[in-house]
Amino acid sequence: MVDRPVPGNTGATLNSINQLCDAADLAAAAIADFEARLGVVQAAVSAEVAARRQAVSGEAQARGAAVATESQARQQAVTGEANARVAAIQQEQQDRGAAIASAAQDLGQRISDLRDSLGDALRAETQARTAADAAEQKGRVEAITAQAKALTDAVANLEAQISTKASTDDLTAAGAAQAKALADAVAAIRVVTDGISATIAAQRLDFVAYPGRPGDAPVRYTFVTAAAALAGSRAALPLIPPAMLAGTENGPVVRVDGAGIVAGRAACPLEDGRLYRARYVVQRRANPADPSGDAVVCGLVFLDQSLRVLGSVMAVKAYPALTTAFGRQECEALVSRSAGLGEAFVAPPRARFMVPVVATFGPDALTDVEVLNLEDVTGSFVLAPPPDGLEARLTALVVGLAARVQALESEAGNPSKRTFESRGDAAAATIPESVQVVELLGRRFAGDGGGGLFARVGGDPAPGAETFTSNGAVFQRVRALPDVAAATLDAGFPTFVGALPSEPPPTSGTAWNNAGAPVLTP
Repeated sequence: MVDRPVPGNTGATLNSINQLCDAADLAAAAIADFEARLGVVQAAVSAEVAARRQAVSGEAQARGAAVATESQARQQAVTGEANARVAAIQQEQQDRGAAIASAAQDLGQRISDLRDSLGDALRAETQARTAADAAEQKGRVEAITAQAKALTDAVANLEAQISTKASTDDLTAAGAAQAKALADAVAAIRVVTDGISATIAAQRLDFVAYPGRPGDAPVRYTFVTAAAALAGSRAALPLIPPAMLAGTENGPVVRVDGAGIVAGRAACPLEDGRLYRARYVVQRRANPADPSGDAVVCGLVFLDQSLRVLGSVMAVKAYPALTTAFGRQECEALVSRSAGLGEAFVAPPRARFMVPVVATFGPDALTDVEVLNLEDVTGSFVLAPPPDGLEARLTALVVGLAARVQALESEAGNPSKRTFESRGDAAAATIPESVQVVELLGRRFAGDGGGGLFARVGGDPAPGAETFTSNGAVFQRVRALPDVAAATLDAGFPTFVGALPSEPPPTSGTAWNNAGAPVLTP
């Protein structure tokens, strides 16, 4: 234990410091000895760890080599067996696949040939039906039906052959799956042939439907995205997709979703000296987001002698902002090749054919095309469609005519007096100088209680008098007198005071004011 320093005793303090230094030296020696022993221990531990690590590593390497050798041997054995099995399966599948592929290719080729033949026949039939009579149409429909039946019989025969082959070859599970896939393909082909048969049956009805209605006879119409697509062979034009047909309270229609052109398939010949009428009926079924930009145009597309389109759609009637609130809209127009037949539209000089169209614009509106018709009305009694605004103009003329008749009746009854509905009418009219009195039936309108008689004033009107001016002439209101006052003046009295005259009038039997009591003159 180190002695504590004593204050004021230098020797004791020095002795304490010396003891402290000796203790520090002893501690440093002990620490150095501990570090030396710790180093020896660490070296021994490190040597033991290294030895154990080497032993474990050697054992692990030996075991890994043994496992790898065993695994490699097993893998080689399994791989050899798998390769042999895969080769056998692949060879078997290849043989069966080649047989099925050959049968499927033959079946597909035969069906393709039949489908092409049927398609060519349908296109030729569609083009020819527009000019053939009912007897020819019936014969062609029977021919197409026979072709469809032959196709159905051929498919059934091929199915029977495939079924027989499958049973005789005794296909395994893998081959059975491939045979099922082929059977599914045949079933899909049967669905196609059934659809073709349904289409043929529907097209039969198109030729007995009432003309001019696309919903009733869609095969007579086409749907394209631009007017230029209406050129060329009529049989090559696309059909109306079945998804566009819809039923409404007015019958079947073609419903256009967004933009496009519904047009007649046949190109109507434009013969010189003939008059044609185009008729359209459309209706908006769902409003677009911006009606002002989504117009509906009913018009015509003209073709030259080679069925090339001349220009764009000629508008017969345009609906720039059609909405569902407008309801069913109908328009028509008369068209001819040359002027002079009372037509509203004359075809371009090079036009030899024309097609009626309804063009819709905008991406998000639903528009029904109910009627789209073009007919030759030469020799028929046909009135041209009334121009836009005719009804409003006729209404205005009737209103003006009523006012004119009233003025003429007023002049005939009393040439010096005119009658008007209101003060505004009188002020706006040209009143002849011979008219001295104007009668107003009202101030703002007839019967509003502000009417009365106004007399022409030669000079300045009386102060505060009610007046109006017409073409510089001033008319002042004339206050109407009661019947008694009028009778008094008519009896010869120069003035009227009170309700009765205050002196006996000269006319016998006239009422007068006798000291406040009304009496009659004897």
